[in-house]
Amino acid sequence: MAKWLHGEVDGPPKYRRQVQPNELTPFVEASKHAFKAGARRPRHERRTAKALYAQIKAESYAGGYTRLTDFIRAWRQGKVRVQR
Repeated sequence: MAKWLHGEVDGPPKYRRQVQPNELTPFVEASKHAFKAGARRPRHERRTAKALYAQIKAESYAGGYTRLTDFIRAWRQGKVRVQR
């Protein structure tokens, strides 16, 4: 930190934040599988986020719909990091 305050540094600090588990973590693999399987179907037959939310909610998911849609969006963009 002192280097940053008093000297020149090559860009921002380099570190990797660890992935923290959340309510969606136990359902990540099932969610990925559902969307991979649906990718081959015609667009009007694909599983929607609402349908997936209803399914995992019935399986004891305690999180919110927005967390699921944020995950889906990140997964489609290839930005998903999952704790194992």
